[in-house]
Amino acid sequence: MLCCASKSCPVYFVAHSPLLLRPTSSFVLTTLFCFSINSRIAKNALSLRERFDTVAQTPEVYLNFYSGIAWRFETFQVCADYLCRGFETGLSTGNNRTGLLCALQATTLSIISGANLKSMLNKIDYYLHLSTTFNIASGRNVLLVFRETVSVLIDKGEATSIEAKPILGDPNNLGNTMRNVYYRHEAVRAFWLGYTERCLHCSQKIIPAEEDYARLVLIKFQVEFYQGKEGEDVVAEVM
Repeated sequence: MLCCASKSCPVYFVAHSPLLLRPTSSFVLTTLFCFSINSRIAKNALSLRERFDTVAQTPEVYLNFYSGIAWRFETFQVCADYLCRGFETGLSTGNNRTGLLCALQATTLSIISGANLKSMLNKIDYYLHLSTTFNIASGRNVLLVFRETVSVLIDKGEATSIEAKPILGDPNNLGNTMRNVYYRHEAVRAFWLGYTERCLHCSQKIIPAEEDYARLVLIKFQVEFYQGKEGEDVVAEVM
């Protein structure tokens, strides 16, 4: 059981810096599997940010809370909206890299929540433009994957595709950092296009990264949804 009176306890330190939200939350999730404690820690961090008017910390705090924790208690769209705010604040305070990471996570949650696809496509194009303007290459490749997914869902890429394509590498290489991204998006596309067996195949290929437990849980739920739903469809077809 955690004791806030002890300075060796992660909960103590979160009272002194909202930026310790992520490591503290990861500790609680991986060690105690306690979402209620994690929620209180996160809300305390957000309160501290508002109390001390630490605007510069907003992008990172929102990134850690709304992409890793809050989706368990808030709707996906609410979390996506706050991540968009984190993106805007990041740009206004010069924290462009974290701002774009907020944008990436907002796009993930927007797809899950069923946001307007054409609106999402316009936002992704804007994010891609900014990644080029500010020379932030790390997220550009993933943004291109998101764009392909949204384009496929709108019109199978017939009128909405662009020349720029993501570099995915060999999806069969377990050391490929884009492997999971590739299979997750292939599963999403296949599910909504009605390719049952393809969706099930791709979802079973995903191996979530254990080092990011907070987001691992969201990926796990998403994968289980596609596996479960498509698994039921396969059984129904056989019967």
